[in-house]
Amino acid sequence: MALASGLFKEIGENQKSPALTLKKVNRELARYLAQSNGLYVTAFYGIFLPEKREFLYGRAGHPAPILIRKNGDIETLESDGIFLGMYDDESYEEKKISLGSGDRLILYTDGLTESCSESKEEYGLERLIHHSKMGSHFSIHQLHESILSDIQSFCGHHPIKDDQTLVLLEVQ
Repeated sequence: MALASGLFKEIGENQKSPALTLKKVNRELARYLAQSNGLYVTAFYGIFLPEKREFLYGRAGHPAPILIRKNGDIETLESDGIFLGMYDDESYEEKKISLGSGDRLILYTDGLTESCSESKEEYGLERLIHHSKMGSHFSIHQLHESILSDIQSFCGHHPIKDDQTLVLLEVQ
C-alpha cells in the first residue's frame, strides 16, 4: 500500500486524467508485484476542478463511492477498471460529473460494507446508503461519526477482518 500511495503521489502530480494516472500506476505496480503471487491494489482516483465544479474520476476494482446530492438524490460513481498490479496493460474508464454546493461524497473500503453482525449478516451497501441519507441533516463530521457508530453497533462483538476506511467530502 505504501508503494501504491507513493506512485499515486509521484504520477498523479503531473497528470490531469484519472484514467491515465490509474494506467501508469498500474503499469508500475505490475512491475513491482510481478513475483508476488496474486497481490493487487484497488483504488478510486479523482480530481476536483473547483473553478468548473467538475469532478473527474476513475476506479480500479474499488467500491464505487456514493454521491448524495444536496436535494437527496443518490448516485454511485461507477466506472470500469480492474484492480492494479496484476496485468500491466489495462485501461481505465474516466468519467466526469458536476458537483454543487452541499453535495457529499462518501468514499469507503469494502471492509465497511462487508462488516458482519454476530449472525454473519453483512452491513452492506444499501444500509450504508440508507444511513447516509438519513443523516443528511448532520454536519459532515457528525455523519462520519454516525456511520462508524452504526457499523460498530451492527457488528456488536463480531471481529473486524478487513481494513475499514471511510472518507466523507462535502462541496462548499
